[in-house]
Amino acid sequence: ESLLSMGCTWSRSEQLPELCYLDVAIDNRSVGRLVVRLRPDVVPRTCRNFVRLCEGKGRHPGHGYAGTKFHRIEPRFCVQGGDCGPSIYGEFFKDESFALQHM
Repeated sequence: ESLLSMGCTWSRSEQLPELCYLDVAIDNRSVGRLVVRLRPDVVPRTCRNFVRLCEGKGRHPGHGYAGTKFHRIEPRFCVQGGDCGPSIYGEFFKDESFALQHM
């Protein structure tokens, strides 16, 4: 059974990136890149959490998405997985907004 894992890099804008890149591998073989568009203008805390976990700078050293597994990928909709523990704000943090739709 093949499992998906990811690592990530991102290009920095002034404060938070607009795009985040997640490099995907199956059995250590690169299979592509997911591009995630961030909206810090609408959900800055959520974006900051996502970026920090992509950088491996979670609540604990090395804590982040790199090496985590995906449960499923729905093209042009969502990715489920990336279970890496608590957010940078703790176990839970309040949803900021439901104004944006998944694309």
